[in-house]
Amino acid sequence: MNIPTQAKTGLEWATRPLVRVAAAATLKHLHMVPVSSAFVLVDDPDPGVRRLTLESLQIHHPAAFKSKIQEIAAKDSDESVRRVAIEILNHLQ
Repeated sequence: MNIPTQAKTGLEWATRPLVRVAAAATLKHLHMVPVSSAFVLVDDPDPGVRRLTLESLQIHHPAAFKSKIQEIAAKDSDESVRRVAIEILNHLQ
């Protein structure tokens, strides 16, 4: 999926991990997950940000993320992130 340029730009200000963690944690409290922002956060270099984003997706289950979640479950460098991705996939099937 192609991420809109404005989504990438919109989160570039968040260079501090704490800000990105807060953004990822907030997603689960929203009525609807902003897909473009979630795509940026799920690719964050910080595994905590990726895990929190996935945990938010566990609640919302946006269909646009299924292939990305499959990729994360298979290839993410952090075991805890892969576990959350696998949990989501088990619920989607």
